[in-house]
Amino acid sequence: MHVGIHCGMAFCGAIGSEYKISLRAMGHDVSVAKSLCRVAKKYKLGHLFSSNIYKLAPYLHNISRKIDDITFIEK
Repeated sequence: MHVGIHCGMAFCGAIGSEYKISLRAMGHDVSVAKSLCRVAKKYKLGHLFSSNIYKLAPYLHNISRKIDDITFIEK
């Protein structure tokens, strides 16, 4: 399992009918987390977090390492 961790704004809500409902999250920051997940898989990592998370959680500085600078190109 690979996990991409990022923080930011997202539109979340329940979509469906009275018989089946699913929860959806949409937005740029959700796409960033999804892209991080793909990169984590490529690097064979269990999890990968963005610089936003790194800045918000100083304790990560002692237990993590920088692997690369990544630029996502939107399509």
